[in-house]
Amino acid sequence: MPLLKKQEAPLWGIWEIKESAEELLSSLKQTKWYDPFLQKIKMERRRQEWLAVRVLLKHLLGCEACIDYKESGMPYLPDCPDLHISISHTKGYAAILLSDLPFPGIDIEYIGPRIKKVTSRFMSEQELQQVDKSCELESFLLYWSAKETVFKALQQSDVDFCKHIHIRPFIPTDFGWFYAIETSTPFQRRYRINYEINNNFVVTYTTG
Repeated sequence: MPLLKKQEAPLWGIWEIKESAEELLSSLKQTKWYDPFLQKIKMERRRQEWLAVRVLLKHLLGCEACIDYKESGMPYLPDCPDLHISISHTKGYAAILLSDLPFPGIDIEYIGPRIKKVTSRFMSEQELQQVDKSCELESFLLYWSAKETVFKALQQSDVDFCKHIHIRPFIPTDFGWFYAIETSTPFQRRYRINYEINNNFVVTYTTG
């Protein structure tokens, strides 16, 4: 079964995308919600990711729920105003976090070496120096994923990952948590970032 993970409190899950877009759509009944969006998506992979998110949401809630988007691009559930949603997908996987608290964030990243070539785009010199060399690849991916998670929680467009989101030192294990601090607002919020490392991906999330 492609439902790879489901966890309560907060409610989140991961779907392994093995089905075609047609197969995913066949497991959904409210096609009137999906057709207008699917008509705009031509690439099969993108259609798979888009539909996998809806199928995963159905499994998390136990029923189908419409996902809509605000002008900022932030997803929300128009029929569940007290429930907040964050969405992510990567190569072969989709992830959703649901929370009764506003501004949740989740991010999933496929494990691959490309991240090593772009660390200067999202990590400060201090962060690069604090990374444990024995688990460098996992650390780089978690730093990137955590900053994506905080970016989603902040819901602002003018955020510089190097200057405005700072990761406190930690040593990765299979799962755990660490802190991130944002300095893009006067509040300078501290976020607890929960994470897991799988053979194929890393996932991070925060409830704000």
